[in-house]
Amino acid sequence: MKRKNISLTLAVLFLFALFTTAAFGAILTNDNVLSTNLKEADGTTGQNTNTGAGVKTGHIQDGAVTDSKIGGTISQNKVTGLEAALVGKSDITHNHDALYQQKYGKVTVVAQTGGDFSNPVSAMNSVAAWCGTPSATNPCLLKIMPGVYDIGATYISLAAYVDLEGSGENITKVKATCGGVQAASNATVRSLTIESDCPGGNDNWVVQNYSKANFKMENVAVIASSAYDNYCVYASGATNFEMKNVSLTASG
Repeated sequence: MKRKNISLTLAVLFLFALFTTAAFGAILTNDNVLSTNLKEADGTTGQNTNTGAGVKTGHIQDGAVTDSKIGGTISQNKVTGLEAALVGKSDITHNHDALYQQKYGKVTVVAQTGGDFSNPVSAMNSVAAWCGTPSATNPCLLKIMPGVYDIGATYISLAAYVDLEGSGENITKVKATCGGVQAASNATVRSLTIESDCPGGNDNWVVQNYSKANFKMENVAVIASSAYDNYCVYASGATNFEMKNVSLTASG
């Protein structure tokens, strides 16, 4: 009788082991570990399958998405709605006129800091970039802010229909070494001091007007000094050359 019971017990255990192995095999097959087969969260603080901490459907643990996982190009469908969210915030669509001073058209500013140029010679040589083609219908202005601007042994070669304006005789000075300003037709120089010191045995020609028409100088001080001949203003073949409130000082 005992042998029969033992045999029956062994048979039951064998069948249980066989069933258990088959059951676990079914659960652990590829792609068959489901959240429903995992222990649920403990239910505290509102935890359930979709909320709270723990292993749950639809949840990604904090820090699980690393930099390497989001590197490279992000496709358009991943950022849908971003453009709409940024409307009114981008430089293209946002209007800064109320916050910043607007830049005037057809004017370039030479200043020691904060200007378009720091040298008036460079500014005039680049007139096409900020003025276009100067003309009677497209006049322009080169404005020099306060300070002393050393242009060396060069000239500011004016363009027709482009005025050269300082900020006042006493606060804007263009200083040259055997240089100065070359006139242009239909142009005006005003409100600054032009000074040239020309060492050695060279003539000093500070403001030159060769055959230009309708050139004007207003509220300008010209200073020429050298050991040889000095010409504050030299004009040859000029027509309608007008000077108003101009101070000329030559020494040497």
